[in-house]
Amino acid sequence: RGDPARSVFVADGLGDLPLQSPGDGRAISVRPHALTVATVRDDRRVWFEGEVRESEFLGEFTRYEVRVGTNVLTADTPHLSSTPIYPPGSHVQVGIDPAELRLLP
Repeated sequence: RGDPARSVFVADGLGDLPLQSPGDGRAISVRPHALTVATVRDDRRVWFEGEVRESEFLGEFTRYEVRVGTNVLTADTPHLSSTPIYPPGSHVQVGIDPAELRLLP
């Protein structure tokens, strides 16, 4: 928060999200393939607890709609043999790499 090269955006139900560029907008953007859906966390991402509303297997990836607070995030997770598929109702973690966030005007 003290670094002028960074800003913090507060989204309803998402908490503080560090951004790479300052701005005074009210919306953030992140591509669905930049979100991670998992049950364990790593240190590279900002993590939020959520619940899977829908999951759709699309061959190369699985598309999830995950409710996080009052927001619904769409995440496209690559389909690998070691990647679990989370059915609707699953409690998961959604990870966002702060470098992938974009502040919209």
